[in-house]
Amino acid sequence: MGAGIRRVFSNRNVLVVSLTSSLAMFFQMLYMAFWSKYLEEAPPEGLGLSISVIGLLLMIQRSQRLLFQLPGGILADRIGRKKVTLIAAATRMIMPLIYLWARSWELLAIGSIFGALSSLGMPAFQALIAESLPRDQMGSGYAIYGMVRRVPMLFTGIIGGIVMDTLGVGKGTRICLIGSFIGAVISFVARYLFLTETLVRRPRQRSSITEDFREVLPLFKGSLRGMLVTSAVSQFAGGMVMSLIILYIINVIGLSYTQWGFISSAMSIISLITAMPGGIMVDRFNRVKLIVFARAISPITTIGYIFLRDFWSILGVRMVAGVGAGLSGAGMMGWMGGPAWNSMMADIIPPEKRGRVQGLMGTISGLAALPAPYIGAYMWDSEIIGPENTMWASVIIGLSATVIFGKTVKDPKFAEQRIEEPARDDGEDEKKDKEGSTP
Repeated sequence: MGAGIRRVFSNRNVLVVSLTSSLAMFFQMLYMAFWSKYLEEAPPEGLGLSISVIGLLLMIQRSQRLLFQLPGGILADRIGRKKVTLIAAATRMIMPLIYLWARSWELLAIGSIFGALSSLGMPAFQALIAESLPRDQMGSGYAIYGMVRRVPMLFTGIIGGIVMDTLGVGKGTRICLIGSFIGAVISFVARYLFLTETLVRRPRQRSSITEDFREVLPLFKGSLRGMLVTSAVSQFAGGMVMSLIILYIINVIGLSYTQWGFISSAMSIISLITAMPGGIMVDRFNRVKLIVFARAISPITTIGYIFLRDFWSILGVRMVAGVGAGLSGAGMMGWMGGPAWNSMMADIIPPEKRGRVQGLMGTISGLAALPAPYIGAYMWDSEIIGPENTMWASVIIGLSATVIFGKTVKDPKFAEQRIEEPARDDGEDEKKDKEGSTP
């Protein structure tokens, strides 16, 4: 395992992308776990927004994020991976400054547009890693990238919780936003100085954006179409409740910010420990089965919130769920990802089309899941449905995404083996026939 890590980190692109993403993740995750509580808390501590307005704001944030993934993919294939990552890093610097001074949801919505512009870099990141490593190290590469990005989460939960309990959610959040701006500046400078472009430009006739779009549409069939549907359903399920969980934890279960932060950090430790073995398994075993297993574990967390009311039991189920998060690499809000998912995408998509396909996939699945935060907030705030039934709905929809994935997606590596083996058998049979007919 140590040798594999050294090989992957010997590639400067992977090292720079991993470390800068980790830095940005550190400052963002200090306050993000408590963001909805900050929005709900009455002034001057918070902004005093209602649950329905919080849901609407979250929907706006998601809509802006998905709108920029397709342009990001097109730009990544046209002007290069490095330039797009720099654009994304620059926009990340603006978001915390607007959040810092915002006192209304309208200003927060404007800030979220700049934050969402950072999603321009998502297709470029995926393509950059895929093109910087040989195929037999791709799974390990994605695993290490995900692992390094998650390292800050070992500390951000507990640190953020202590900050919020000590300073209050209002002052604590604003201090974290200042740190987020500083981290964004450092990330931009590091990417500008040390990233190397990986896009190989092939001579071709200049095409329009419409032609770029049409060129990749035929790829959405078979496994890629199944992955698209899975991503959309998964995002919808996660988007319904993920950002509202902190309200349930603090207001209903009664945990402190520090306790919730400790639980989040413990889960991150488990997911980090299992991430590297998961990446090694990706390079050796069937990736579809690995993702199905990992995703099937995830609902235990949400179910635990419904039935459990003490710190230690919730800590236990979160640690179990951490195994699934480590193996699958799935992000918050139901985003699909991780070494198994990303390495399959890299196998399926031609290199010159990776940016556009990644962007189009993010946009289509995001559009399908766009109403989830507002629908979830409406259900959550309804006297007839309530938080518990909303969480059950999220669990059922999330599990249906896992079933869809297992039924519709095939691992390309194992499909290649099944195609090659009959060819070898036919050749052996033909050889035997010739030997049998020799006088």
